[in-house]
Amino acid sequence: VIHAARMSGALVVAEEHLLVGGLSNQVSLAVAQSHPIPIEFVGLEDTYAESGKPAELLEKYGLTAPFLLRAVERVLQKKEAGRSAVSTA
Repeated sequence: VIHAARMSGALVVAEEHLLVGGLSNQVSLAVAQSHPIPIEFVGLEDTYAESGKPAELLEKYGLTAPFLLRAVERVLQKKEAGRSAVSTA
C-alpha cells in the first residue's frame, strides 16, 4: 500500500464492508503515517445493510463502477490541486 501511495500520489479504497473499522481505516492509517496523499473511500456508510440480489445491493450502496469512477475523478482533482485531504464517497 505504501509503495502504491508513493508511486501514484493518490488512492481509492473500495470495499464491500463498513468504512469504519474496515480496510479503509487500515489503509488511511498506514498512508498517513508514511506518505500522506489524497484518498477517497468507497464502501458502506454506518448503516444496516439489507438482504437482496448482489447486483441490486452493490448499486444501492454505491459500490458499482460509476461510483468508483467518480471517486477516482475526485481523488485526481485533489491530487492535481495539491491537497492531501481524505474524504468518503
